[in-house]
Amino acid sequence: MTFDASLARLACLSNDDLATVWMFRGTPMDQGYALFHALEEEQRAVIKAPRAPSEAARILSLAQSAFGDLRGLLAGIDDGLLDRAPSAGEWSVRETLAHLIGAERTYRANTQYSIARRAEEPILM
Repeated sequence: MTFDASLARLACLSNDDLATVWMFRGTPMDQGYALFHALEEEQRAVIKAPRAPSEAARILSLAQSAFGDLRGLLAGIDDGLLDRAPSAGEWSVRETLAHLIGAERTYRANTQYSIARRAEEPILM
């Protein structure tokens, strides 16, 4: 099972599912606490991890963390909610994400072009 599929399954757990007793490292606990404990362990690992060596690496690390947060928020949301506009004339979550992805791809393409272009080549956007 992929990480995305696992995350989507976790996002759909009901309160009854989370209350189910589960063995975690030989200790019985409810699944909700087990997931919370796993999150605590992940946070401890992040704190102990060596600091990124450069500013670029730190920026990429923050971006990856934000991407993970977004995936967590969206996991398990059905298509009806993704496509529903909050009010007339406003974009749905899916439309907003499509716009953001398009802007990021344009930014990447422009950055790659800027890095690779020679001084005598035109500046294109």
